Parts: sequence; C-alpha cells; structure tokens
Amino acid sequence: SNHRSMTPMSTRRPWRFALLAATLLAGLLQASAGPASAEPLGTKRVNYIVKTKHGKIFVQVAHAVRGDRIIKAPAIFTYSPYSVLGVPPDQRRNSDASHWNPLGYHRVWADVVGTGNSGGCYDYGGNGEKETGAALVDWIAKQKWSTGKVAMIGGSYEGTTATATAVAEPKGLVTIVPEAAISRWYGYAFSGGIRYFLNNENPADEGFDTPLAFDFGFAVPPPHDFVEPDWAERVESTMQPCEEITHTEHGYDDTPDYSKFWRERDYLKDARKINIPVL
Repeated sequence: SNHRSMTPMSTRRPWRFALLAATLLAGLLQASAGPASAEPLGTKRVNYIVKTKHGKIFVQVAHAVRGDRIIKAPAIFTYSPYSVLGVPPDQRRNSDASHWNPLGYHRVWADVVGTGNSGGCYDYGGNGEKETGAALVDWIAKQKWSTGKVAMIGGSYEGTTATATAVAEPKGLVTIVPEAAISRWYGYAFSGGIRYFLNNENPADEGFDTPLAFDFGFAVPPPHDFVEPDWAERVESTMQPCEEITHTEHGYDDTPDYSKFWRERDYLKDARKINIPVL
C-alpha cells in the first residue's frame, strides 16, 4: 500500500472514485432522509470547532437540508491536511457535497490535527493523528443530525487517514473507502531495507516527502481562509515546537530499522482491528 506521491484526491479520476464509493456507501450507511418528499434536499455549510485530546479541530459540515431544516442522516467524512494548499474552502472542503447531499448524506471535512484551521501538533501518521480521527468519528456519530453511522472516503493522504482512523476502532465508523493510500509508512520510505530517496542504483522520488514536506509543508503554513474567532489561537498552537525535528530524523535515517517510530505508523500490523467493510 505504498504510493509515489501524496496529492489531493481531486487529481485521481474523481468520477471513478465517486462511483466505487457510492456502490459501497449506499448499502452500508442506509441513508435515512425521512419520508419521501417532493422537495429536493439542499446544502447548508456549518463550521464547528471540536475539542479533542490533541487539540481543537476545525470541522466543516455540508449538511443535507430540506428547506431550512437539517435532516437526520448518515455522514461521509474526509480527514485531510490539504487545506493549506491555498484552494478556496468551497472548492476543496466538501467540494462533492452537491453529489452526496441530494442523496441524503451529510458531507463532513476536518483539517488534520496541527494543519489548516485545526490546532494542536501535527503527528505525521502517528497516534495523535489516529486518535483524533477516531474522536471526530465519535463526535459526528453523537450529533443530533447524525444517524450514528459514519463512512470515511478519500485519496492519497485523505485515504491514509481513513485507514489510520479505522485501526483506532471508533464505534460509529461503518466503512472506509481509501484510494491510492498508505497503510504502512515504513514501506513508503524503504523497500527491502533500502531508502527510496537518493539511493545509488535506482533513485526514486518515493518517500521524498517522508516526512519533511508534510511536517514543514502541511503543519507550519496557516491556511488562506481565516475562519472563526479563535483561529489565531489554534494556528499559534500548531507553530509551537512539536515533533518536526524528530519526525525528520527518523524519516530520513539511512539505517532501515523497523523501530518504534515506524511501528506506530504501521496500520497493516493492526489490520485485524478493522472489523468493517473496506473498499
């Protein structure tokens, strides 16, 4: 489950992804939009700040609404670090809400802990990222507008966080659909004990961004959209010294030890904990 580049899922055949996702999600979530009505479902975006063990997380929900009323419905969730890439919020966060909302689903986006509008320390695929993803699933499942069922979808890093969340076993998670994602970070950096990047025989760009581009590319820059009154407080918490140097030292170590650092970021070894359908 290694992949050569971590880029937004919007660049990876989105129509095929949407078709595959719809096939699995429709049966598992069993959307419940209430009795049939001639009035079509629309969209209402609401921003939330969710307090977690690792920091305050920015969540944007594109709610399915009938008229002005937010309906009770399942949720489709993406946990992403890509907000810092500078794309206007409505073009990246929940950009596919126009597809999911009319079908009777809430579309949920959250900025990964320590990135974008979320506070806390970025944890490069580690326990902080896993535990925060699980906490967000639990939060979504408990909301009055939720049926208690949450699915996660996404490509590249957005798919990686789905797998990371699943191994933390949140009760409300009913399925994940990760595409072109990483399930073992060690395998993204090394092949057969040889570092992908700048090796002598077959230099490759795979693992180049492990983890330098993520720690200093996703975690340090603030997003372009300034939202909510305590935005500055959350962004300040991401800029305090976290584990960037430690991540970098491990990520570019020429010694291919499968250490505690890499075991924490190996979701394959915990795959037995994923007791839900996966596409």
